[in-house]
Parts: sequence; C-alpha cells; structure tokens
Amino acid sequence: MAKAAQWLKDLRSVVRRSNGPDWVLEDQYGRFKIQKIEGTRRSARRPSIATSLPFTPSSSDAVTALVRKLREKMAEQNIGLADAYQLISDSPELTDESNNWKEVSERYRSVRVDSGKVKESNYNTNEAYRIKRAVNLITARSGAAHDAGTLLRIYTEKHLSKIEPGSSGRKRNLLDVCRFLNFAVKKCAADKLWLPPDDEEVALLVGQRITAKEQTPPVKPEQLLRLLNSLEGNPELRLAVGLVAFYGLRPAELMVLSLEDGKLKVGNTKRNSSNTKKTSNCAHTQFERAPGRR
Repeated sequence: MAKAAQWLKDLRSVVRRSNGPDWVLEDQYGRFKIQKIEGTRRSARRPSIATSLPFTPSSSDAVTALVRKLREKMAEQNIGLADAYQLISDSPELTDESNNWKEVSERYRSVRVDSGKVKESNYNTNEAYRIKRAVNLITARSGAAHDAGTLLRIYTEKHLSKIEPGSSGRKRNLLDVCRFLNFAVKKCAADKLWLPPDDEEVALLVGQRITAKEQTPPVKPEQLLRLLNSLEGNPELRLAVGLVAFYGLRPAELMVLSLEDGKLKVGNTKRNSSNTKKTSNCAHTQFERAPGRR
C-alpha cells in the first residue's frame, strides 16, 4: 500500500484532533470519502459518505469544516452520518455552512402533512409555493438572503409588493415562512441566524391598511320615515324594520326577539362551546318598549 502524502497525514491529524479519533479520510475516484468508525475496532461499523470535494490539498479547509459540521449535526439531532450529510449541501459552489434547504423543505412538508396538522391539498395550495419561494431566495446564486431578517425583507419586497399592507394575505405569507425557519433551526440544526425576528419586526413587514374600510352611510330620519310609510300595507315587515331601526338590532337578533312583561328581550344568537351548555334561562338583553309603539 502506497504511503499517504504528507498533506493527507496532516489533514487526518487535524480532523482527528478536533473531532475524535474515529474519523477516516480516503480517496474515492478522485473525491474525498469520509468514514465514521462506530464501536470497537473488531466489530465496528464503518458508515461512509462520498463527497464532491476533490481529493487534493486545496480541499483541506473544506474537509475540516465539513467533518466538524457533520459531527455537530449528528450530536444535535442524534442521527447517523448519512442523515447528517443529507442536511448539508454537498455542492462545491456553496460553503460548508450551507444547509440542504431542499431536504429541509421536504422534511417540513412531511411533518405538516403526515402529522395531520394540515391536509395535503391545503398544503399544496396555500403553503408549498411560499416555502419554495423562501428556499429560492436562500439559495439564489446572487443576492441570496443570509439570515432570517434579510430573507423576510427580500420576500416582502419581491413577492408581497402588490398585496395590500395589513392584509391577511401578507400576514399568512410571512407567518408561514417564519414557521418554516423555526422548523429548520429546531428540527434540522440550521444555524440560529435563521431564527425569525421578533413579532414587532414581522408586524412592520405585514404593515397597516392604508385605506380604511368603506363605512356604510347612515340612514337619515326622513329616509327612514319614507320607508316606514311605504310599508303601511305590510304591517309585519313595517314592524320589523321599525324595531331594527329604533333599537339597532341585527337581523339575527330580530329572529329571537320576544315580548315578556312589557319588555322586549333578545336571546342568544351564537352557538359555541361556551354557551351551548347554557340553559334557556340565560341572561337576556332587555329593551323597553317604545311609548305608543306596537
């Protein structure tokens, strides 16, 4: 067996001194192969990965950084060598700190759908494209985002400029991206730089509505009188319109309106977990009957 070159001996020494004695570096078709010995020497397992790093002295720094990142991910996630490597981009154009964001996004989708938190059809329609946009901005060849705050700002400028500030659409986009980034850090060992900013900063990106919702113009007294006069031939409808106008009732309240002891009473108009258990003796909103009115 040919003796290892001095640069390779030096590299192996640096890697083992920094990460432990069980790391093995070898040549495989002109690329680095990395092994991690597990167990005693006699019965040890030797899982390995084939990298795209050229088996040359110029790759020494990249190999050293890669082994360190692999060791950290294996310890943080309690996973094996191959799984840890899946979470690290093996592209020579990217740095050793780059996560395999495509793999992270696939794991995120699996957790969201397989856990039952969201239906697959719902995820494909409402979330998938947002996560894809975020990953594209992180992995762009130029102008890429390098932390969570920058990503959200670029995402807002590029994809939300035509959506009204303060709208639910802007909020859902940004909150979905924040949820994805939290998953990347907490479940896939991404750098803490990808933790989303605080709620206040996200709220600034969501923005506030520029134009207030159009208000319904009030009915003037003379308009109401003309309406009531026009309903003389339909006394029930005339009474309903008068009650709604006089007391400000909603149509749903009008439906449960009753007269008890000379007073108008409105019962519950909503059904939810807190009031479905209440009996019919629950408190009522009371209205005094208008003098002279029927």
